[in-house]
Amino acid sequence: MARVVAVHGIWHQYSSKFDMRHEWANHLLGGIYSAIGVRSQKLLADAEVECVFYGDVFRKPASMLGPGLVTDPFEVDLLMSWWRAAAAHGSVVSPDERTLAGSDIIRRALIALAGSSFVGKRADSALIFGLGQVRSYFTMPDLRDKILSRFADAIQPDTQVIVAHSLGSVIAYESLFAHPEWSIPALVTLGSPLAVPNLILNRLQPSPDAGPPIRGKRPPQIREWTNIAATNDFVALRKKLGDHFHGKITDWEIDNGGSFHSALRYLNAEVTGRAVASALGYVVS
Repeated sequence: MARVVAVHGIWHQYSSKFDMRHEWANHLLGGIYSAIGVRSQKLLADAEVECVFYGDVFRKPASMLGPGLVTDPFEVDLLMSWWRAAAAHGSVVSPDERTLAGSDIIRRALIALAGSSFVGKRADSALIFGLGQVRSYFTMPDLRDKILSRFADAIQPDTQVIVAHSLGSVIAYESLFAHPEWSIPALVTLGSPLAVPNLILNRLQPSPDAGPPIRGKRPPQIREWTNIAATNDFVALRKKLGDHFHGKITDWEIDNGGSFHSALRYLNAEVTGRAVASALGYVVS
């Protein structure tokens, strides 16, 4: 059984499917408990939560990025977008692109973000590696297909809701279009970069409508789409997906404290538990 299928985002290359199942199921139950109380004890068994793990595909030496400076144009653009967004929320020093250029501005961006609460104690090389995972997904068709295949293998006839964090929301989105035969009524996206212009939105499969404005298509199976973004989560640069995709999307903004992009903090949030409980058919007052 897999009533809930959950998929992770970046920075999980050193975890495992089993670690993820244990942590994510417990935190999701915490969110459900916050939403409906003691009834959650019988709401969802661990065995009914299937976790899609693909972090190991980024452990191959050919995919590893060294600790040197970022040079790929895609990664540079994404890094600068993160820096500007973090600075807009006051969590890091603001970039001054008028006086910085080339490797200097890249190093300044890495230093600024490495000192932010979002990145925490991750080293520059880990931050670069996170950029590389996003770039690899969009530029390496074989890797993309492998990840999408793992997601497809997790879906069962009884799956009622997909919970997708970070890059996982892109994987879930594209998988739903690749499998129109699936009957899955609900999607919950957490810290999603789906609406990031040019770098993400314009690269989605299927492509968004040209507009203007550019708007992403809606997965045909989904009746309820709940999107949750933390206030200072700069991976979710455009937090209100309802402004950038067709159809109704219920957008929520929450406070994740200093760990803006933490999957676990998203999972145990009351609003996440409420969305999942509702998708499973439980009345949520």
